[in-house]
Amino acid sequence: MPYRKSYFLRWIMLIYAAVFGCLLSAAPVFAQSDPVKIGVLAKRGTAYALRQWQPSAEYLGQMIPQHKFTVVALSFDQVRDAVAAKNIDFLLVNPAIYVEMELDFNICRIATMKNMRQEKSYTYYGGVVFSRADHHIDSLAQLYDKTCMAVDPTSFGGAIVAWREMLEHDFDPNKDFSSLQYGKTHDAVVLAVRDGLVDVGVVRTDTLERMAAEGEIALADYQITPLWHGAKRNSDFPFLCSTRLYPEWPIAMLNHVPEELAKQVTIALLALEPTHPAAQIGKLEGWTIPHNYRSVHECLKSLHLGPYSNPPQLSFAELFAQYWLEIVLLLTLLIISTCYMVYFRILGQRLKESEVVVKDAHAELEQLFQSSADGILRVDTDFNVVRVNRTFETMTGLAAQDVIGCKCYDVFPGSACGNAQCPLQRISAGQSKIQDENVKFTKNGEDIYCLMFAVPFFDQDGDVVGVVEYYRDVNVLKRTEAELHQSRDALNIAYKELQLSQSQMLQQEKMASIGQLAAGVAHEINNPLGFIGSNLATLDKYWQRMRKFVDLNAQQLESGEVTVEELDTARRELKIDFMLEDASDLIAESLDGVERVKTIVSNLKSFSRLDQAKYDLIDINNCIDSTLTIVWNELKYHVTLQKDYADLPLTYCYPQQLNQVFMNLLVNAGHAIEGNGEINIATRSEDEQIFITISDNGCGISEENISHLFEPFFTTKEVGKGTGLGLSIAYDIIKNHNGKILVDSQLGQGTTFTIVLPIIDSPQQ
Repeated sequence: MPYRKSYFLRWIMLIYAAVFGCLLSAAPVFAQSDPVKIGVLAKRGTAYALRQWQPSAEYLGQMIPQHKFTVVALSFDQVRDAVAAKNIDFLLVNPAIYVEMELDFNICRIATMKNMRQEKSYTYYGGVVFSRADHHIDSLAQLYDKTCMAVDPTSFGGAIVAWREMLEHDFDPNKDFSSLQYGKTHDAVVLAVRDGLVDVGVVRTDTLERMAAEGEIALADYQITPLWHGAKRNSDFPFLCSTRLYPEWPIAMLNHVPEELAKQVTIALLALEPTHPAAQIGKLEGWTIPHNYRSVHECLKSLHLGPYSNPPQLSFAELFAQYWLEIVLLLTLLIISTCYMVYFRILGQRLKESEVVVKDAHAELEQLFQSSADGILRVDTDFNVVRVNRTFETMTGLAAQDVIGCKCYDVFPGSACGNAQCPLQRISAGQSKIQDENVKFTKNGEDIYCLMFAVPFFDQDGDVVGVVEYYRDVNVLKRTEAELHQSRDALNIAYKELQLSQSQMLQQEKMASIGQLAAGVAHEINNPLGFIGSNLATLDKYWQRMRKFVDLNAQQLESGEVTVEELDTARRELKIDFMLEDASDLIAESLDGVERVKTIVSNLKSFSRLDQAKYDLIDINNCIDSTLTIVWNELKYHVTLQKDYADLPLTYCYPQQLNQVFMNLLVNAGHAIEGNGEINIATRSEDEQIFITISDNGCGISEENISHLFEPFFTTKEVGKGTGLGLSIAYDIIKNHNGKILVDSQLGQGTTFTIVLPIIDSPQQ
């Protein structure tokens, strides 16, 4: 039995080495002046390790005054070399490193740490797999393809215990993480997760709580991923934990340390009181007798780490030669039992899955049946009610237990019962689907107008054994339809009234605008009327002189009493030639004045008949000029007008309505200018649209008022200078033309209104 022999030989050698080491340790190899070096794994860095453990070294020096104790901080990579070279005398490391050093270098544990956390001591700890709470990683399945940082490959709490749990759930951290890094210290791992450098971190238990107590993190910002089913059930262990618990760090003596010194150190450590500064700075309650580290061995063995990375191997040929009969019987039994187990397992799983499917399907069908908006009634071939749903109960006011077994025509009589329209008779006659409307009667005598659907009900052999009837109460629909008709009529009336009110408001606003411009328009009319009257008075005087001259010519022709010389003298005195020449100018000037009056009256007439507006093909530039004729007297005394018209295509629109818009914008621009100013009007066409820009350099509009400009009755003018409807009406007019009106304004610099109208080349219905 070479396998057993080799394993037994190994243990004999280990025992022999231990005994030999103890004998050697009894020799007085230590001089009192030599410092005793305690190697400490610096899991949070060298500086922190020295701060934490130097007080313990000083305590040992006080308890064992013949020796001086000092701390040597070791990184994960330095532990093995320090033990192999015997550069240290005692070693304080995590359980995994201790187990490896125990088997490789025959070190011996003398005490186990009693870790003080939250005012209680703990001699066990585990690992924590955590992430930021906002990443929502709360299960092993969500760890795939995430980035991870652990402490060190040899860190027991910061790596190894978590890898054990993951591998037992078929998750390989070296393959299934998108990247795996090592931060060398627990604090570095926590800070990397906090700062978003990695998705997942692995540290020993109590690390998060300690850093939270130190103010470096907030526990609420992190979420734990449980890996072991018992991690949440250990009520005696208060720290966040993802794995099984293992014994705390041991302190071990190297095999060259004298037994007497080891004994003194052990007694001193076990005597350490929790109130001693060394315990408080080291965050310990003290030390206890060495724990059993078999669970650590099992963990390393399951991962093939440390001393179990190369377990003893026995070839199959050797094994079969020694145990061939047992192996054959065992394999036969194993195969048979495995086959049966797999068969019954598959059979049970299928049965369980079928039961679940059937149960779910039945529950789903029952829910659909009961929650249907239609009343459902199943009837057999003898007109007996077999089943009804809750909607049917509500519709008829009858409970299911009161109707099942009764005749359907007694339970829910209607106009189709007892005649050829009966659904059961029609289905029995061969119809596969029935849709009809009929009236049903409830037990209270209430008539229900129903929409009815009926289909055959088949048994397992495919024979028709009844009918399923669906009744939809459409009384509400009928009432709703009538109410909708009434509402539609009311809305039509309201719409017509609204249209009339809008037209009246538009007309009132326009007449109000014309009223404001009446004085200017009167001045515009009075000006040509004035010179027309003056011209007529002058022409009257010219006419009197002309009559006198004509009379002289008549006398000369009739009697010859007036001589030609007298006629010439009279012609010169009466200024006949001047009158003839001046009269033509007076007449032309008067006719021009009449045309001006006619134009103003025509424009006023078109503005005052907005409700009679005509949809026509027009030139927008002409509309603007027509509007300027009306408002010019309002602007000409303090405004310089600049026009930049482009050649615009003709478009169909309501020109009178657009004139209203232009007038409102021009009058507002004039009111915005204090003193003298400038108004610019520009037109252009682009992308099947016409753009009209009216800008001024007036006072501008504040930002908070721009959003209210087109609201009805909103105005920033003084009382009596505006109704607040002008821009609202302008907005509605442009919107009705399928256009838009934009505004850009800055206080103290001016305002620009831009009107965008679509080009319509054919009349729209």
